[in-house]
Amino acid sequence: MQHDTSPHEVEVGGKKYKAQTASAVLCYSRLLFFQINPTFQRFDCKVFLTDALQYIGGAPERVMIDNTHVVVLRGTGREMIPVPEMEVFGERFGFRFVAHAIGNANRSARVERPFSFIENNFLAGRAFASWEDLNNQARQWCDRVNSTYKKHIRAVPRELFAVERNASQTAAGVDSDVYRLHQRTVDVEGYVSVNSIRYSVPVSWIGRRVEVRETRTRSKSSSMRVTSSPMSAP
Repeated sequence: MQHDTSPHEVEVGGKKYKAQTASAVLCYSRLLFFQINPTFQRFDCKVFLTDALQYIGGAPERVMIDNTHVVVLRGTGREMIPVPEMEVFGERFGFRFVAHAIGNANRSARVERPFSFIENNFLAGRAFASWEDLNNQARQWCDRVNSTYKKHIRAVPRELFAVERNASQTAAGVDSDVYRLHQRTVDVEGYVSVNSIRYSVPVSWIGRRVEVRETRTRSKSSSMRVTSSPMSAP
């Protein structure tokens, strides 16, 4: 599977944003999955890849990327060493990250072509009520595109995928949540703040350090669910 990102301008909730389109393409069937979000950091990358693997129902052995700092710690091409956090994430699903050599456009050709297609077909003339609405429509559009005959491969991606899927492996963690941890001190009013949003916790935790788990679910791609638990006494 090849994975990459590209900036696109989108209108969400009446406002224009320069957002990041993340796409993943299976190299044999050309099965496409993409999402568009306001940011694309490591947490966003994990969420996207989890959703992509859920969409295809399994995991490839390799996920090929460009030399993005989101995944790469150092090196390029075959010498690339991934960030330990991302390497562990890949191991959890049974795949490894592989970077294409700089200047070797053929190694990213499968994923580059759809960006223009997304911009000129999916995004053209569309506005969205929310990020959730955008990505719900994106998934529906992927379903249609993946079920349409493609002249350049002389086949329907979904039909080729039926063959390719036999070579994929079941991803053990594909249904689990991706989360990001924060440490906060509960304020005098019984709240903790994450991303400028305040969340209430039991009053008995005032003054205590808590661990906050931030997640983003597949059904609400732009919302955050935060749960807290006390770490130690004040």
